[in-house]
Amino acid sequence: MIDLLRDLVELESPTGDVAAMRDRMADELRALGAEVALDGEHVRADFPGAGAPLVLLGHVDTVWPRGTLARMPWRLENGRAYGPGVFDMKAGLVVMVEAIRLARTARALRVLLTADEVRVPTLAERDRLDELLRTLEPETPGTRIAAEGGWTRPPLERSEGSTVLFEQARAHGRELGLELRETAAPGGSDGNLIGALGVPVLDGLGAIGAGSHADDEHVLVESLPIRAQLLAAILRNPGL
Repeated sequence: MIDLLRDLVELESPTGDVAAMRDRMADELRALGAEVALDGEHVRADFPGAGAPLVLLGHVDTVWPRGTLARMPWRLENGRAYGPGVFDMKAGLVVMVEAIRLARTARALRVLLTADEVRVPTLAERDRLDELLRTLEPETPGTRIAAEGGWTRPPLERSEGSTVLFEQARAHGRELGLELRETAAPGGSDGNLIGALGVPVLDGLGAIGAGSHADDEHVLVESLPIRAQLLAAILRNPGL
């Protein structure tokens, strides 16, 4: 898993320039038996099986411009792996690949990897932030603030289906010695779009780490195999 993670981190993939990363992930998924289709810079991979497919979502782009690797090179230090995009979300892609390999599930799977990727927890919070942005007043005399644009992702709200998924994931986690906790986080993912369609979503199943979009971005190396085992257990028995 570490070798693959290093390879992915060293494939710089800023938004709009992800061809090498896209192709590498397509190759990894084909090697696991998927039928892979490319849609521009996006990847879709289908694994045959019974029932409606379980969907695994991810993204192949990072916020880091090409050339960042020169000043933030891949490195292992004190049980942590560092590098641009290592936490958001190349370690997550490594966990996904390993989980599919481990799961050997009879359930159909579909992997969707996008090339563009922010999240608020509820509609009320989105509206509160929207109002706050639109009522900002400048502190410097003679200046003005203009706020334009809109939300690119709906909130990812708790649902009955996602609660069932989480409780099953927590049970799997306890079998592995993990105590999973439900929480909300800033930012966003394509899970927000899927959740808005009424589909149960679990987010945050990648590696443990910190520093997304920061110079100290890192993952805990020891978390990679256990998180892959957790995801594999969920793929075998999601509770739905």
